[in-house]
Amino acid sequence: MTVVYAERGGLITTIFVEPGDTVTAGQPLLVVEDSATQLAAEEAKLTYSSAKISLAAARISQRQAKAILGRQSELNRRGVVASHHLEDAETAFLMASNSVEQAEAAVAKARLAVQVAEDRVSDLTVRAPIAGTVTRLSAHVGGAVLDRTDAIHDGVGLLTIARLDSLAIDADVAEKAIIGLETNLEGEAVLDAFPDRPFTFALLRVAPEVNAAKGTVRLRLTPIDPPPGIRPGMAVRVRIALPPPNSQSTNHQGANLQ
Repeated sequence: MTVVYAERGGLITTIFVEPGDTVTAGQPLLVVEDSATQLAAEEAKLTYSSAKISLAAARISQRQAKAILGRQSELNRRGVVASHHLEDAETAFLMASNSVEQAEAAVAKARLAVQVAEDRVSDLTVRAPIAGTVTRLSAHVGGAVLDRTDAIHDGVGLLTIARLDSLAIDADVAEKAIIGLETNLEGEAVLDAFPDRPFTFALLRVAPEVNAAKGTVRLRLTPIDPPPGIRPGMAVRVRIALPPPNSQSTNHQGANLQ
């Protein structure tokens, strides 16, 4: 299961999904409104437009200075004007060229600021990080949301997406019952919701640590051809038949789909 958070805080204005909906990776799930972020984007665009206008003006001045320099150079070659007039024209052209370089740098900086601001605005649209099914939706239109960092810290997600075709079963068994358990061992599971639809599972992993407080070990089991309609969090009873010489079975009543 994947818990979805908003990158930026704000107020929810639109929700596109409901529990049970199937979504694709990158699909919009909801939209958050944050006036400060949107205002910053508009200001960045205005600054960019102003920078481009300044660059255009600087280039016009540079072309004019270049033309004057050309005339002064020709007149100086003919001996019509003194050398200091040519030097003044050269200085003016260099200053105009420097102004163009500064204006180009300002445009590049403003363009980058627009990209950053637009990325932040894009973050206001929360998208599905994975393909799957929406299993929980706690967000509502008009509700305030925290940004990702604060939401993760407080454990407040907007919704949960699960891949129902790849659910696993977590089961805690007494540590004395793990003798003989090996990966790929198969067993039988029965969901409390569908007691008449038992299915097979394979032992994927035995946790390397024991829960000292409970005296149990966590098993991760992979369902094999489970019945339709399974959901994360469903209670399931499991039974693992151990091979010889440990010909017995390990039962657990409190496993859950994850």
